[in-house]
Amino acid sequence: MVVVGAITATVIATSGKAHVAMPASIAGQSQFHNSQTQVLVKGMQDTLKKQSGVDAVGGFYGTPTQPEFFVVAFDKGLPANSDLMSGAASGFGKSLIGSSGYIDQSSVTKHDVGSVHYECAPYSVQSTSGGSSLSADICMWNDGKTVGMVMLFDKSLDSLSTAESAHGATTG
Repeated sequence: MVVVGAITATVIATSGKAHVAMPASIAGQSQFHNSQTQVLVKGMQDTLKKQSGVDAVGGFYGTPTQPEFFVVAFDKGLPANSDLMSGAASGFGKSLIGSSGYIDQSSVTKHDVGSVHYECAPYSVQSTSGGSSLSADICMWNDGKTVGMVMLFDKSLDSLSTAESAHGATTG
């Protein structure tokens, strides 16, 4: 949920509309629901619709005690060669509450798989009250009709492979 606002700012001026949906599983991980994730996802959807008219779907995958990743997909795409990660990175730290964090823009990797463009980078979040921290990868895709993001919580997952699975599952 951290970079959803920054992605929305990028997606607002897009063209083309497609249907996106959250499937029951992605990359072998089941979508899970609990009161906390439902509030987060519903709040994100309502805010995006109200502020920008953008339809989005989102979901957490893994288990409630061990979430593996969060996926959000927008029903609009961006022009080819759009810089996906810079918009997300600029809003990343600003959108954290009770934490600080960043996306390492110097380590962005770009991949084109067929007509889909992916950008992946490491991110880090640290609680401002000390103690907990998280470092993993974030990936975004743009296929010209949809834009999506996968925020991994498990460093051992392959970020590009997970993003490819998420793209196929949410837009298929």
